[in-house]
Order: sequence, then structure tokens, then C-alpha cells
Amino acid sequence: MCASCKRKGWVPPGYLDPHPNTSRAQRVDRPLTWPLTAYQKRQLRAAHGHRCSICKRHAVRLCIDHDHVTNLVRGLLCGACNNGLGQFRDQVGLLRAAIAYLASPPHARY
Repeated sequence: MCASCKRKGWVPPGYLDPHPNTSRAQRVDRPLTWPLTAYQKRQLRAAHGHRCSICKRHAVRLCIDHDHVTNLVRGLLCGACNNGLGQFRDQVGLLRAAIAYLASPPHARY
């Protein structure tokens, strides 16, 4: 479960927080249940061509990305892209500022 949803108290159906004494491997392997059927998940993966919606890389394991306000599923992302969006807290303004920074870093002017 993402940190934002956990703070809001939204829990996907069937999700249980792991016991604090379980190992990281056990927590990572615990399936996260979204309000999607197995058929819908297969359709979503096939529609995405088993590729990340952002970087287009093929990934064996894709994260189900969701809107933190509506909890609606947006698509599938690789772990790196999903974590990147999470670091920017899904704020378009921050992402635009990051793009501007990459396009014209301040140190390049000196």
C-alpha cells in the first residue's frame, strides 16, 4: 500500500498490514488486492503490452498505479517510475519544475 493511502486510511479490499516481525521478503511477496478481477488485470497488462506506461520498458512485474484522490486505477508502471511519481507526490507542478531543472540546470549558467 502506498504511504499516501495509508495516511488517509484507505485500504484496498483484502489488504492486510504485515505483522511487524515478518521479514521484508514476506512483506514484498504479499499480494496487494485491488478492486480489479484477475481478468481485468490481464486485460490491463495486455493493453499496455506488458510495458511501463511512462518509460515503455518491458517489465515482468508492473505496479498498478492509482489516483490518490479518487483511488481510480490509472495504469501500469514499472517500479522505478511508480516510485518516481510517489516521490513527487503526484504533483504536476513539481514534475514540471523537475523537467525545467533538467532542461536548464542552474549550474550550467556559471
